[in-house]
Amino acid sequence: MGVRLSEEHGLKTLPFEMRIGSVLLANELEQAGVELGTTTLEDFVRMDVQDHGETAIQGYLGIVQSVRTPRVKRGFMGLFGERPTMPSVSFWIRRIERIYVEKESLVIAGEAEMSS
Repeated sequence: MGVRLSEEHGLKTLPFEMRIGSVLLANELEQAGVELGTTTLEDFVRMDVQDHGETAIQGYLGIVQSVRTPRVKRGFMGLFGERPTMPSVSFWIRRIERIYVEKESLVIAGEAEMSS
């Protein structure tokens, strides 16, 4: 999944949801030096997406992908083996419609388009 908020190709869009555990996201933000202060996680992410658009969404997508596909320590012999390949982009995030908290997760929801 990639992010292209400014482009539309007229292809059929599908709903998508990206869920990030609230504790995980708060920890990632803290490690990046972000202080939330009195701002809720939901409000911070909403303002971040509003102010930084694609860059912000790519950051949250990167957090989800790093949890889903953690880096593998390959060791010395790993230098000679096949390198893992990243999957090609199948969907492009086109529109963010809602950012909300549900149970223990922050949810970013919107529309995505299949890549052509």
